[in-house]
Amino acid sequence: MRADAGDVWLQESATAAAARSQAAAVLTQLGLASGVLFAAVLGFGFLRTRWPSIYVPRRKKPYDLLDKLPTGVFSWLKLVLSVQEEDLTVMIGFDLATFLIALKLFVHLSLFMLVIGAAVLVPVNYYAGLGQDTPSQGDGDTDETARARDDVFQSSKFSIDHVPRGSPFLSVHAACVWIFSAAALASLYRGYRMFISARQRFMLNLEKGPQKRTIMVLGIPRAYRDEEKLRQWFERLDIGLVRSVEVVRDARLIERALKHRYHALCRLEDAVCTIAARARGCSTAPRLLRRVGASGYSAVSNTGDLTEDEARETLRQLPSSCRPKVHTGFGGICGPSVDSFDYYKQKFVEADAEVRWLRKNLNARPFGTAFVEFVAQGSANIAAQLILHTDPYTFVTLMAPDPRDVCWPNAPLPPIVKTVRTVAINACYSFLTVFWAVPTAAITTFLSLSAIERVAPPIAEWMSEAPLVRLFVEGTLPTVVVASLNAVVPHILKCT
Repeated sequence: MRADAGDVWLQESATAAAARSQAAAVLTQLGLASGVLFAAVLGFGFLRTRWPSIYVPRRKKPYDLLDKLPTGVFSWLKLVLSVQEEDLTVMIGFDLATFLIALKLFVHLSLFMLVIGAAVLVPVNYYAGLGQDTPSQGDGDTDETARARDDVFQSSKFSIDHVPRGSPFLSVHAACVWIFSAAALASLYRGYRMFISARQRFMLNLEKGPQKRTIMVLGIPRAYRDEEKLRQWFERLDIGLVRSVEVVRDARLIERALKHRYHALCRLEDAVCTIAARARGCSTAPRLLRRVGASGYSAVSNTGDLTEDEARETLRQLPSSCRPKVHTGFGGICGPSVDSFDYYKQKFVEADAEVRWLRKNLNARPFGTAFVEFVAQGSANIAAQLILHTDPYTFVTLMAPDPRDVCWPNAPLPPIVKTVRTVAINACYSFLTVFWAVPTAAITTFLSLSAIERVAPPIAEWMSEAPLVRLFVEGTLPTVVVASLNAVVPHILKCT
């Protein structure tokens, strides 16, 4: 009997050790995440005032919902955290705003449970078992069993195991279960109401634009691939007035010209930045460059001091060492060497002239896709639900997506081809999602002390002597590996 009791204490000791290891792993992950968060916030607050040209907004908008951020390291947090959900939806979009709302509710719920657990449950667990004596060593107990008894007793001081059976303090745990459940339900209800409100505001904002009054028509027959004929077709349906019709046309020549112009513009900007960096020590540099911060210059001419001709003449007076060179041959590695600024400026002017000519004179071939905008939103809703032709995949109508969500290279494809591609992509996505779990599970299984001990015993022995390393490998590293592997999946799908 005593031997059986000793085995029970050994099993409980192993359970207590596993619980302590799990708690230590959670604390290690929490410490690492907190350290990374603090370093990121501190780095952003410090660098954004030193490098203002890098931390400027990526897109300029005609409105500014945020005041100018203060220059303090952490003073910007108060202004950013005080942004309302209405402004957040406008600035970053509905999807990301919904994710941030859900994350905010989860953080609030977790903090509430943490405070209740630390302020109520932990003291209750500790004081409920103060009257218990430390388990003494029996006659047949070995030293290992005695240490196991003491280990279990010491490790459970702040857990529910420290509360005796039948103690009235267990009712506190039961009450907290109800409180936590009610808090979770209240948080879900609040999140649902916030989502509905944000969705309504988002839909109302969309109604102000042309997107809600526009439909996309697919599979247009060749006889109707004209703006005027398509307008007459929809007006004969007597569902509402048509405001505008745009047929998608073959714009590959313009797209190619735009890419050439963009490439020349990027190279021209590189040349200007190189000149700005090399000309700081020249006497003419202050006339060409204006200061933008505590240190450094911006490669923008001060038009208030110099005219365009004066700036061009001052730029030519710079020494040749300040002006970068470029080879005009194959790949930029052979051929004659010319001034980079003048060369790419001429390339940009030629490409811009080509784009202007194509936009004015190109008679592009029409495709079987068009966008029809009605005067009233109800007319667009009716047109999107009608069956306009007896042949399948002909005159297929649906509400027009956002222009940024349209894959324009696929716009000319017939509806049947798009359907086949959609089925194939979904099949590949499902297969890859299921198959990707195999290498992910294999890698995460390998990141354990027992698996490493079978493959590399010296490394496992070193990890056993370094608790922080072991906790990082077993607790944090699997999460990082899984997140990294999952982040690779969209890129694989994009390539396929």
